[in-house]
Amino acid sequence: MYKQSKNPYLFLIKSIKKVHQNASLTVEGKLAIYKKILTSLESELKVYKFYRHPAFNNNWYVKDSINNNSIIESKLNLKNPWHLFLDNFKKIMNSSLLTKETKDKNLAIELSWFYNTLRVEDWIINNPKRKN
Repeated sequence: MYKQSKNPYLFLIKSIKKVHQNASLTVEGKLAIYKKILTSLESELKVYKFYRHPAFNNNWYVKDSINNNSIIESKLNLKNPWHLFLDNFKKIMNSSLLTKETKDKNLAIELSWFYNTLRVEDWIINNPKRKN
C-alpha cells in the first residue's frame, strides 16, 4: 500500500490500483486485499470533506465572500467522481451476483474510468482556510 495521505480517497484508489497491477496475486487474493483496504479506511472515508461542486475550489471562487459550510460537505454526492468511485467499488465488492473474475474486471473498469475522468482534483480541498 501507499503511504497514508491526507485524502483517504486518494489513498484508497492508489492502493487498489497497486494491488490490481500486481500480477503475482490471484483474483481471490486481490479481492481479499481490497476488502481489507476498504475496512481499514471506512471511518476516514465517512468524514472526509469535499467541495459540494468543483466550481467552489480556490481557483474559481473567492471563499472569503461566502459561508464555508455552504461549499463543503462530507455526505454522498454522486456528481463527485471520488464518491461515485467509492459507491461503485462498494457495490461491486458486496455483490453476490458477480463472480470473482467479473468483480476484478469491473474494478479495473472503475479504476480506468476514474483515472480518465477530467478534473477530479477540483473537488479536493487543498488549502482549507486556517483560523487566525
